[in-house]
Amino acid sequence: MYPDDRALAQMARDFGLDPYPVIFERVPAPLLDEYAAYLLPGRMTHWTYGKQFELLRLGREWGMGKLYELVVNGDPAYAFLLDTASEVEALAVRCHVLAHADFFRHNRCFANTPKDMVERVAQHSQRIRGFSLRFGPDAVEEVLDAALALEEQVDTGDVAWDSAAEPPDLLGYLIAHSSHLEDWERDIVAMVREEAQYLWPQVRTKVANEGWATFWHLKLMRALDLPAAAYLEFARLHASVTAPSPGGLNPYALGLALFERLWTHEGPEAIFLARTVEDDVSLVRNYLDAEVVRRLHLFLWGPAAQGSQVKSRDWREIRDALVRALYHGGVPVIEVVEGNFQRRGELYLRHRHEGWDLDIIHAERCLPSVWRLWGRPVHLETVVNGRRTVLSYDGRNSRSRAG
Repeated sequence: MYPDDRALAQMARDFGLDPYPVIFERVPAPLLDEYAAYLLPGRMTHWTYGKQFELLRLGREWGMGKLYELVVNGDPAYAFLLDTASEVEALAVRCHVLAHADFFRHNRCFANTPKDMVERVAQHSQRIRGFSLRFGPDAVEEVLDAALALEEQVDTGDVAWDSAAEPPDLLGYLIAHSSHLEDWERDIVAMVREEAQYLWPQVRTKVANEGWATFWHLKLMRALDLPAAAYLEFARLHASVTAPSPGGLNPYALGLALFERLWTHEGPEAIFLARTVEDDVSLVRNYLDAEVVRRLHLFLWGPAAQGSQVKSRDWREIRDALVRALYHGGVPVIEVVEGNFQRRGELYLRHRHEGWDLDIIHAERCLPSVWRLWGRPVHLETVVNGRRTVLSYDGRNSRSRAG
């Protein structure tokens, strides 16, 4: 007989965790895929979420991935669990979820996130359905296309803005200062921004959050008096969760290794402090060392004359490369410079270049979205191959000039 939700939550508290109350619900795989695609149940509909759902569905059906849970940050937290999971899998997943709920409650990055976001997104969805009935689904989708293309460009609390614009983030500035948007369009952009700001701490703490949850599902499961067969089943599940990712980095494995290093060398107080104050960048910068690099067999690789080759195994270079990749979730920072460029009402933006060139094709495809919400020509300054470059879009034509 395995512990029920109440007993498991008490066990987690006995170990020092302090999670939000969690409402568990077991759901079928297609519904779990849908929730994972939308990231929040009841969220506004859009074709990009449908595309993500199809990717998850195909991955599950082809044996390329399997979702066991989705946890929604809130008070209470909501946890949707795969209804076909075995009893042992469900037990391990509940341990994992309780640690997520503890992380949501105590990590500083989540301090200002709304705790009633499930209700808020349901209200957003209802308002957007109303706009679709009033103004037509094509008009609403056009605004959503533009806003969602820019949803990562929000004030996330982890950037020291150089811009004097108020607000300094692109979506916030468009909401506050665009004279082109109608009230209902501005409302849609504001809803997209609010949801993006709510979700951003999860981008910022993917390694730390998953590492914390993996550390504690391992510790809690080991503390339970389970039959040998159950431990073997759990060991297989844990091994699949922390297995190396081909061509990439497994955040579960990296986060687990960092917290286990802290527990071994600095004790419980250190890991609870790290859970509270660290995001991915600071966790990697402060605690990744030669021991973790050896344990995970990490190395830097890059292109070679024929295929690719190992570039470095030095732990300091690996740490610094990871910090650069994790900064701001790997998303480029775009700052508003001026909303009346050359006194013609044009919008001038600047990419904060920090050693990584923009994906120019992607940037050129995003500028029409900015233009759709601003209504006047837009310009984006960046650096390409060491040269100052300005990309522009006037509603009809794109151009690029260097110098």
